[in-house]
Amino acid sequence: MRKVPVSTRSSGTFSTWLQFIRSSSLIDIIYYNITSITILLPSDNMAKSASEIFNDLQQQSPTDRTVIIGGGIVGSALAYYLSQNETPSQIVLIDASQSHPQGSTAFAPGFVGQLNSISHLTQVAKESVKAYHKIPGAFDPVGGLEIARAEAGIAELHHRRELAHAAGLPADIISSEEASKIAPHFHAQDSQSQALFFSSDGTANAPKIAQCYQAEAKAKGVVVLEAKVSSIASKSSNSVDCPFSITTDLGNLEAKRVIIATGIWTQELLKSLDIVLPIIPVAHPYAYGPSRPIRDIKQPFIRWPERHIYARDHGEFDGFGSYDHKPSVGVPDKTALCDRVTESAILDSALSVFGNSTQRHSKTPYQGFNSMFSITPDSLPFAGAVPNIPGLFVAAAVWITHGAGVARLVADLVSGKSLVEEDQEMLKAFDVMRFAGQDPMVLERRALVTYNDIYNKEDHR
Repeated sequence: MRKVPVSTRSSGTFSTWLQFIRSSSLIDIIYYNITSITILLPSDNMAKSASEIFNDLQQQSPTDRTVIIGGGIVGSALAYYLSQNETPSQIVLIDASQSHPQGSTAFAPGFVGQLNSISHLTQVAKESVKAYHKIPGAFDPVGGLEIARAEAGIAELHHRRELAHAAGLPADIISSEEASKIAPHFHAQDSQSQALFFSSDGTANAPKIAQCYQAEAKAKGVVVLEAKVSSIASKSSNSVDCPFSITTDLGNLEAKRVIIATGIWTQELLKSLDIVLPIIPVAHPYAYGPSRPIRDIKQPFIRWPERHIYARDHGEFDGFGSYDHKPSVGVPDKTALCDRVTESAILDSALSVFGNSTQRHSKTPYQGFNSMFSITPDSLPFAGAVPNIPGLFVAAAVWITHGAGVARLVADLVSGKSLVEEDQEMLKAFDVMRFAGQDPMVLERRALVTYNDIYNKEDHR
């Protein structure tokens, strides 16, 4: 495999459309900002069909094979980190929609706010941002802005500033006038508001990050296979060399280790192993405003916590979403997009907080849709080894904000590396079986409560 030489290295800026993307307008919009990637010229192996790649794998010994199921940002980062080992095993990354990404990574708005009331989440967010900065054009440090008007909301901003400083994150309380200067199209100056500005936050291009991690992993010999996994079987205890059989639409594949990083599909896939995890897919409304010229001033992403509304500048259009509604459980099928109709009243309400000119421009027409992401009863991901099934690992219910940090943590565990105390504490917090034996319906209700509190101001644990 060889890389296209660009300037002094193999990655550079290409204003080119990625032709592997599905041609629907929604996908085009989502991927529009992908303009800087590591381009790999197809080698003979990369040019092979999925069936040919699968047949090649069938001819190879599975006794030291690690299979990652799920090619979103977490699975792709896992493939990258595992491929960096000095003596890597055979690593296979399987995704059902490799050529046309359909998971939560493909539809994520891309907000990265590092501060969370749960310190472990702040920790993996900080690590993830450092990792994303290393990928050219993948993370834009535009900053994050939170605005409040009521006394209680302003007090919460001051509290979050103290939490940020304690976590080593820059955060400043600014006036409404100052907020209107750095986000003039989203906030109109008033006499009551205050704002909290996080200068190291920003926006992430999640599809691009996943793609770049995969490109680097492939360069290290990772095999990427497009196939749909329907079940996993844990074979008898005497099958120590390859204790797992993975059923795909191409046939069965054996492996010594399996890492499940399938996001909203994790709960369904784990049923084949009689494992129940409270990973709840929820539908979330987001919208893109009409196309417009790129602004001279780069806007931070902005949140109105009192209203559960947020917005960002996508470059040639604005995006906005809302948590100000009753949470709705999604039913994952082939895509993280929901087929249910987006409630226009929810998005119209979200628009009401914008400045008048932006509100008028964005309202007619905007393109609203529902996509799904995962929530859990305590707002924490599931990451680590599955007890009593040696070689089985999970990295699921992980947001883009925490993707690279969680992937690195699980990769170190899978690789048998010595873990520092902080990592050990995180694995305890993210323990895969921490809800074992509890009523699934009670856990689902607890998870749904967290939907309207994404930064965990309330303790859901």
